[in-house]
Amino acid sequence: MSALPPPLLIALAVTAPLLAAALLVWPAARSIVRRLAPLTALPALILALTGGEAVLPLPWLLLGGELRLDANGRLFLLFTAWLWLIAAWFAAGYLASDRRGHYFLLFFLLAQAGNFGLILAGDLISFNLFFTLMGLAAYGLVIHRRRPSDLAAGRVYLTLVIIGEVLIFLGLLGVIFTTDGLINLPAAMAGGPPPGSFTFFFLLGFGVKAGMLPVHFWLPLAHPAAPVPASAVLSGAMIKAGLLGWLRFLAPPPPAAAEQATVGGPALPEWGLLCLLLGVAAAFYGAVMGMTRQEPKSVLAWSSISQMGLITAALGLGLSVPELFPRAIETIKLYALHHGLAKGALFLAVALAAYKTNGKLLTLGLLLPALALVGAPLTSGYFAKEQLLALGGAGTVVDPALWEWLLKLSGLATTLLLLRFLALMRQQWRQHNQTDAADTAAAPRTMLLPWGLLVLSGLPLGWYLYLPTASTLLPALGPLLTPGKLTGALLPLLAALALARPLERRWPTRLDTNPRESAPLTLLATTWQAGATFSARAVGKLDQLLQRLWHAITTIWQNPAQRWEKQLTAWPVAGCCSVLLILMLFYLIW
Repeated sequence: MSALPPPLLIALAVTAPLLAAALLVWPAARSIVRRLAPLTALPALILALTGGEAVLPLPWLLLGGELRLDANGRLFLLFTAWLWLIAAWFAAGYLASDRRGHYFLLFFLLAQAGNFGLILAGDLISFNLFFTLMGLAAYGLVIHRRRPSDLAAGRVYLTLVIIGEVLIFLGLLGVIFTTDGLINLPAAMAGGPPPGSFTFFFLLGFGVKAGMLPVHFWLPLAHPAAPVPASAVLSGAMIKAGLLGWLRFLAPPPPAAAEQATVGGPALPEWGLLCLLLGVAAAFYGAVMGMTRQEPKSVLAWSSISQMGLITAALGLGLSVPELFPRAIETIKLYALHHGLAKGALFLAVALAAYKTNGKLLTLGLLLPALALVGAPLTSGYFAKEQLLALGGAGTVVDPALWEWLLKLSGLATTLLLLRFLALMRQQWRQHNQTDAADTAAAPRTMLLPWGLLVLSGLPLGWYLYLPTASTLLPALGPLLTPGKLTGALLPLLAALALARPLERRWPTRLDTNPRESAPLTLLATTWQAGATFSARAVGKLDQLLQRLWHAITTIWQNPAQRWEKQLTAWPVAGCCSVLLILMLFYLIW
C-alpha cells in the first residue's frame, strides 16, 4: 500500500499535470518542467497500483461532485498513467531541440490531466469537463508542427471532436432528464442507459474518440501529423477514453434493477448488433486500408481502427446479451491494456528508426509488440483474443464457428498489415543507418530507455490481468497450451508469412497506383479516392454558397447589429442583463 491516502492520490493525479502546465507560463521554469514532466503521472500510476476503491468528494463545486476510483477505472488508469509517463520521458529527448517544445508540453499536460480526470470522474459534469479538456488539448498536439497538412488534419480532428462533444452532451441531458436530475454517475446509470436516441448519442459520441466506423477518419490524419510521443498517447491512451465512456454509459442494468428500470432494456440488443457489425467491418477495413499506406505512422493509425473494431465487436456482444456484459467488460479491459501498450511501443519506435540505432535491438523491440497484436501464443494479445473467442462462443448472436473463423481472418489481416509496417520501418532504418549517413545522430538514452521499458512491460502486465494469482497460473494456462489452441493461434501468422511476399508485389502503396497492379485493393482505393474528390468538390461548392449567403446577411444586418452591440456594451444594459442571467441561474439551481 502507498504511504499516501487514496483520496490525496486522486487529487494529485489530476492537479499535478495542471500545476505543471501552469508553470510553463513562467519562462524560467520551462526547463525544469520539461525534465520533471514524467513525474506528473506518478500519482496516478501509484494510485492504480496500490489503491482500492476510493472517493474524493468535491462539495465546493457549484452542483457538487466527486472523483472516484473503481475497478474498471483502476485498470484504465494503470496503463494510461504508464503510457503518459513513458511518453513524457520520451518527449524530453525527442523535443530537446524544438524551440516550441514548451507549447507541446503545455497541451500534452492538459490532455494528460483531462485523461486522468475522466477516468476518475464520479459525476456527469466532471466527466464531461475532463473529456472535453482532453479532446480540445489534443488539438494542440496534432497541429504542433504547423505544416499545412498538420493544420488540415487538425481541422478535421477538431470538427469531429466538437460533433462528438455535442452528442455526448445530448446523451448526458437524457440521463439527467430520465433520472430526475441525478448527476452522480453510478447512481444515474444504475438503471442502465437512457432510452432511444440518447443511447445513440452516447454510442456515436464516444465512437468518435474510439475510432469507430463511420466516424474514424480523423485517426489516419491526426496520427501522422502529431509528433511521435503525442501519437503514442493518442492511440494508446486517449482513444481508450471512448471505450471507458461506453462502459460507463451503455452498461445494461443489473438483473435485480432491470425489472424496475424505466430506461434501457429492449433497445440494447439492437444497438449491440449494430456495434458487432460495425466492429467486424472496421477490423477488416482498417487492415486493408492500412496496407495501401507508405508512412509507418499512417499504417499504425489504420491498425488502431482495425483493433478498436474488435473491441467494438466485444461491446456489441455484451449489449446483445446483457448476461454476458460483465464478461465483455473484462475482455474489453484486457484488450484495451494490451493494445495500448503494444501500439504505444510501436509508435515510439517510429522515431527511433530515424536515428542511428542497433538494428537487432530495434528489431527485437518491434517484434515483441507486433507479435502481441497478432495474438502470438503467451503474449497479451493471445490472452485477449482467447477471451474474445470465448465471449462470442457463449452468446447466441453469432455462430461460434463463424466467430472463430472471423477472428482467424482478422488475425491474418492484422499480421499482413504489421508485416507492411515492419517493411516500411526497415526501409526507414536503412536510410538513416547507411555508412555514408554522417548527419544521422545516435538515438539519445532519454528515448531508448523509456521505449525499452514500455516494450518489456507489455507481457507481464497482460499476464497480471489474465493470471492474477500464482495459484491459478497452471490451471489457467493448461487449456491455452493445447495443440489445437496453439495451432489456431499460429495459423494466421504462418499464413500471413506465406502470403506476404506475393502480396507485397501486388498491393498498392498509394491511392493512385496503377489499377492493373492489384485489382481488388486498387479498386477499393480508387473508389475511396473518387469519393474523396467528389466530396471535396461538393464541400467547396457548398462553402462558396455559404460564404455568399453569410456576406449578404452581414451586409443587411451590419448597421443594426453594430448599434445593438454598442448599446449592449453600455454599463446599464450590460449590468441589467448580467443581473437577469444570475437570477435565472439561481432559479434553475434552486
